[in-house]
Amino acid sequence: MQTDKKVIFVFAGVFYFLVSLVTFILICGPTALCFRNFLFTQILFIIAFIDYNKGIIPNVAVLAGVIVWAAFLPFTGDGIRDGLISSLAGAAVLLVLLLAVTLVTEKVMKREVLGGGDIKIIAVTGLYLGVKAGLINLVLICIAGLIYFAVSRRNKFALGPSVAVATYVSLLIGKQVADYLGYLI
Repeated sequence: MQTDKKVIFVFAGVFYFLVSLVTFILICGPTALCFRNFLFTQILFIIAFIDYNKGIIPNVAVLAGVIVWAAFLPFTGDGIRDGLISSLAGAAVLLVLLLAVTLVTEKVMKREVLGGGDIKIIAVTGLYLGVKAGLINLVLICIAGLIYFAVSRRNKFALGPSVAVATYVSLLIGKQVADYLGYLI
């Protein structure tokens, strides 16, 4: 990587860190849930950077997301049992949905359409968001991915940056949007 690109990535990383910290504190306040979500967005930023540059989402980064979720589970305010059930349901729904769509699409297209790392990290977002907000996040990931694909001049598509952007938004307002949509339905 060229020196100017490294400087830009370091600047972007520091800027993202500071902006996301301030944003989470302003929107959710200085709570354990806010700090947990902030840490997860930092992991997602690292995943986005690696996936963009190397085309892979490392298992250790996915595991870091699970560890942060598990470490903060007693402090999220839902109670351990309710929080655990909601989180695991969100991860399971996203995992099964993505596996089913991926298997069918790959049979039809006869090529890989979604990598294992993409599926795993999106399932981990379900731990943080639950079922409703997780499904909204999946829609946002698709929209961000389409925008990224449309403006990108790369031959290979990395989903990590789209997951990071969409999940950042979903962690900030996803539950409120899910509650609002629940009233409409």
